[in-house]
Amino acid sequence: MSTSSGTQTVVNFVVESGQTLSTQARVFDFEISTDAQTYYLTQMASVQNIIDQQQLTQPLSDADLISLSNSLNNLSTWSQLKFIANGVQQQANQGGTFTPTNVPNLTINTTMDQYMAQSLDKLIRTLRAAGWDPIDNALGQNPSLSQLTQARDALQALRDPATSGIYGIDAILNQAVSSADQAHILNDATTQSSSIQQVLMVDYVSTGNQILFNQLNLLNQAINVNQQALSYLNALQDLMNQKDPQTFFLQLNNLDATTAGTLSQANYDSYEKATFNQQLLTMQKFVDDGSLQSYLTNLKNSGTDPQAGVILSDVSGMNTAFTGARDRIVANIDYIINQVSAANNSAGGNPAGGLLGALQTVKNDIQTIAPTIADWVKDVADGKQGNYQNDLNSAVTSAQSFDDTSREQLRSVMFVYEEFYKSAGSLLSSLQQLLIKMADAISRG
Repeated sequence: MSTSSGTQTVVNFVVESGQTLSTQARVFDFEISTDAQTYYLTQMASVQNIIDQQQLTQPLSDADLISLSNSLNNLSTWSQLKFIANGVQQQANQGGTFTPTNVPNLTINTTMDQYMAQSLDKLIRTLRAAGWDPIDNALGQNPSLSQLTQARDALQALRDPATSGIYGIDAILNQAVSSADQAHILNDATTQSSSIQQVLMVDYVSTGNQILFNQLNLLNQAINVNQQALSYLNALQDLMNQKDPQTFFLQLNNLDATTAGTLSQANYDSYEKATFNQQLLTMQKFVDDGSLQSYLTNLKNSGTDPQAGVILSDVSGMNTAFTGARDRIVANIDYIINQVSAANNSAGGNPAGGLLGALQTVKNDIQTIAPTIADWVKDVADGKQGNYQNDLNSAVTSAQSFDDTSREQLRSVMFVYEEFYKSAGSLLSSLQQLLIKMADAISRG
């Protein structure tokens, strides 16, 4: 027995525990992956081949019986990937995948479909009726003589001319293979649905749902990446505004593509607490790269500020603070550019074109135009006073504009999402009304 809901179907499997029979509700997808279809066909072909070898005068070998038991148990375990317990759908493992023990290098990401599951359930019930439950009494790798005898007797009953017609094992196996051959495969339009209802549920609703989900996911990624870019640009603005060593260190730690040499938050907190509202000796803030480097090095070597020494050692390359700082900040901006570009290409269109150009300009200011980090922070290059700030402002504005564009795209997709489901509901309602009218016309003769 099975029931359908959305793009999944529930099949009630008959299971045995000792002498007690019960049913277990297992959930199956309408669409399955190619490797799911291939694995099912391979295992059913193996089962069919072994059973076909059964002769009344020549019982199957132990190896064949064990192989048969393994195939059936792997298929049974796979059929339990999704199930209903206490009225709630659950899955057998966190990843929602199945790795068969007899093909350990294979990972299947979908269930079998409803018809494949029904054929498997019927096959197991038939073997159980013949005298051997291959699941409750699985042979394993080292079966006992009584287990092997029980399996052989059941298989002989399937082939005995006096009883083979009762069990109909050949028809069951042929139906299992046929159901897998006709399965609807994910992203394969050549596999056909068997009814108008399935066309709507699988080809229209399921495929449309997947497309919309993918688009929403890509837009979500683009928005998240843009927020990361905006956060980093704001950190650069803080550095330019504050012009102090504390903000300078935070800027180095704000983003790191590899997370290597990341500044410890605990170490930074200690450093900030130790230096809060303290005079930085006689050194002006960011007079030049060399003076801040000398100040930090002096703190480290003299021991007057141990926390500064910890900070310098914490971040890779900071023993030469400004040489390493420029490289690190440029690497951070490169990372942001790559992330924005990847998210933009995935989401489609080119709304991030202005942001990418603005980020590249800020990167060039720091890497090429400004002689030192201190010069960029002070923004007083001859003939270019304020240019670095203007370029940074442009990047922030572009990031905000990109964010607005992405959110507008998101609203557009959500509108399509709503209209899509309205149309699906309308189609299903129209189909139901048509079927009712046809049934009424038939009943009236």
